[in-house]
Amino acid sequence: MPTCGINGRRAGVQRLRGFSMVELMIALVVGLFLLGGIIQLLISSRLSYQVGEQVSRIQENGRYVVNLFAERARRSLSLGCRNAMMEIPLDGVSVSGDALIVNSCLLREDTSDSACLDSLIDNKSVVRTDAALGYDASEQGTATWLKDMPDGSGNPVAARWLRGDVLVVWGTEGAGTGVSAFTAVTNDEGESEITSMTLAEENKELGAGAEAAMITNCEQSHLFDIESSTGAALTVDAGSGETLSGNYDIPSYDSVVALESMNPLNKAHVYPFIYEAYFVCCTDTESGSLVSSEPQSSCDGTSDRYRPSLCKWRSGSDTQTLVNEISDLRVTYSGDTDDDGVVDFRASDRDTAHTAAWVTEQGHWSKVIGTQIELLVTSDSPARFGDTEEEAPIDLRWPPNDPDSPPESPDEDTLGYALRTLTTNRRLFERYVISAAFRARAPWFIEP
Repeated sequence: MPTCGINGRRAGVQRLRGFSMVELMIALVVGLFLLGGIIQLLISSRLSYQVGEQVSRIQENGRYVVNLFAERARRSLSLGCRNAMMEIPLDGVSVSGDALIVNSCLLREDTSDSACLDSLIDNKSVVRTDAALGYDASEQGTATWLKDMPDGSGNPVAARWLRGDVLVVWGTEGAGTGVSAFTAVTNDEGESEITSMTLAEENKELGAGAEAAMITNCEQSHLFDIESSTGAALTVDAGSGETLSGNYDIPSYDSVVALESMNPLNKAHVYPFIYEAYFVCCTDTESGSLVSSEPQSSCDGTSDRYRPSLCKWRSGSDTQTLVNEISDLRVTYSGDTDDDGVVDFRASDRDTAHTAAWVTEQGHWSKVIGTQIELLVTSDSPARFGDTEEEAPIDLRWPPNDPDSPPESPDEDTLGYALRTLTTNRRLFERYVISAAFRARAPWFIEP
């Protein structure tokens, strides 16, 4: 009996025993492996989300800039119902005949008050067919750098430029607004000088950043500076209206219906006139301010605070940042040198890069009919592609080449050439290309 009792108690003890130490260790190890896998999966998902978000921002910036440049480039050289090829004298000096007369101080080579309107003949306009529509980065520091822009090398672009090419666009903006009345005075020379005009309706574009305007009746055109624009009232800047006298007066009619029944080509219309330059600048992302060109070493591509951006300078206005994280800008041109309707040099040519410097050297600016714009858009923060801050994969870096086998002799005019020396680059890059023809120089537009 006692033996049985003892054996019974031993059997109960065996049935109540838990996991052994070995079993617990095995379970702990398996649990750690499972937990590590889950953590790694979460980290990978988070990194994938961050990369996807950065790619989305790159594409958002890229789409905005593509649409901007496509619209700006296509309308360049437009003068309302006419175009630059019809109206602008090649030398930008003549003010006779049906040529466009530029009375705007903002659109002359010397914009200082003492030099601007004192002599319209000697102070050449920057709105002319042989003026440069861009500048190549290689021209920086040479005599051709910004030479055809207002104030030349003293233009604000020179102080803000970081790298890449400069694109210049100019022309009228919007559909224009008719003029219903003029106010004129007689100056000291006994000549009539228009001081203000009343528009047929309010043009908000004339009061929203436009500093110059063009008036035309499709037979003659004048550019002038705007002193003020309030509602339908437009005041001409002093001196800008001296040669507008009587040329655009509308006959008196007894009714508005009769006025509206006139042929639109015989009515005077006023358009906002825009002269702009686009380039890569350096922005302090914390303060939002622009960094001047000397020095700009803080914007070499490695800083998270100082970043390259796309800037716009407009005549009569300050330089402003449009989009951050635009690392480089390259512009080439197409043209028809013999006016036979066939393109003789193309922006996409590789054997000879038809850059702004090449067009200037060949004297072909009056023959340019289109452009190709390349942009290098960058992510707004460094990307992590693993559990350490390693570099981006080769296909997402810039330049997109295997560093173990780089090009033998990279062309200095290649997009992103200035970034080739970055050794620790963890940002994403994407290249965008925009090709646009100047509508004002299309054959169907040029023919009168």
